[in-house]
Parts: sequence; C-alpha cells; structure tokens
Amino acid sequence: MNNRSHWTLALLSVTITTSGCGAAPEESVEASTESALVMNSSAYYDGGSTTTVGGVTLHACPPDGPNTVGVMVGAHLAADIFRCQSVPFSQFAPGSAFLDGPDSPSHSISTVAGHPNLHRCPGGVMIGYDHNRNDLLCMKTAPGVITVNVTDNGTQDGFMHVCANLHDVTGNTAMTGIDAVSNVFLCSNT
Repeated sequence: MNNRSHWTLALLSVTITTSGCGAAPEESVEASTESALVMNSSAYYDGGSTTTVGGVTLHACPPDGPNTVGVMVGAHLAADIFRCQSVPFSQFAPGSAFLDGPDSPSHSISTVAGHPNLHRCPGGVMIGYDHNRNDLLCMKTAPGVITVNVTDNGTQDGFMHVCANLHDVTGNTAMTGIDAVSNVFLCSNT
C-alpha cells in the first residue's frame, strides 16, 4: 500500500514501463451495444506511484503486468491511495492518454443525475488524478469498446470509495470521472 514509484507513459506509442517499484448508481450518460471494457486482474491498492504527462506529474495507477494499463476503480482522496485494476492495451486507442484539467482545452465538466460538477474523461477512463490541481489523467477506449457511465455516491470496499460493478457484486469498474467535493464518482458500468 505504500508503493512509491515513478513510471513513464509514452503518449505516442501508449507504452507503459515501470521503474522501481454506498449508494446505488444512478443515471446513464453514454451507452452502446459494443463490447465492454475488460478487467484483467484482481484490484490492487497504490499509495502514490507517479507519472509525468505534458510536464505535469501526478499520482497514477501503474500497470501490474506487460501490455496492460492500470485504471482507477476507487480512491481514498484524503490518504492519496487509489484502487487500481489492469486492463489490456488492446482496450485503448493508440496514443490516447491525455490530461483533462482546468488548464486544458478538453476540460470536461458534466451534469449527471443532478450532480452539476462531475469532471470526466470524455470517451475514456481515469488512470490518474491530482486532487489539488483537479487534473484527470485519461485514456480513450479503443473503437468498439464503449462504457455506460453511471454515478456512484459512496460504494465502499471497507477502506475507500469504489466504483461497484452492477453485474458482479464482487468486482469493480473503471472510474470515468469525479466530483471530489460531493464524493461522487462517475463509473463505467458495462
């Protein structure tokens, strides 16, 4: 849980290398009959691994194996600890990592199910977050891999707020957005 490492995300080739080491969901925002985002492994906690993208260093989920991307499935914001899960590279569009924050042109705030301040990754999932800067590190899903976004007002895993899987009560789904002030997550239930 106290894993501190820095890893690199190459934006052009979307390769990742490591060095060192509630309430019911509500309303749908996006939907498709395409294939769902596939989670590879059991979830794991990360206590502060970082990556630098566009000159911004932020906490991000490291991959837990080759040819995978670590995605956020939960967060304990006060402790700066994420719950992560690996997803195969093939689920993401090549070169699709991007920052979405107040200083970026893609800054995306949505109103979903009565929550007016949901900061979300348009067309993708969260792989990192900087609470102080309100920056999301996002990866766009590959064509044909679509998520159904729903709000989660506080599902807990016993330690932190997580995105619950509506179809498998033992599993999690990827975070696609957050309203940290209201403790509301936008989750990719597929």
